[in-house]
Amino acid sequence: MVLELAARHGADRDILLPTLNEQVLKAECEVAMVRGVFGFPFSLYHRRPASAF
Repeated sequence: MVLELAARHGADRDILLPTLNEQVLKAECEVAMVRGVFGFPFSLYHRRPASAF
């Protein structure tokens, strides 16, 4: 949706997409750290960190 709107206003999708992906990844990582998620592999169970189900 953001890309479509930006394209309508003349933005280059090929330039905008990597920037948006980077911002989304950063935001998701910040949310995960707040939840206590770290390392790999890691699971969430009922939105809480869990090492095993």
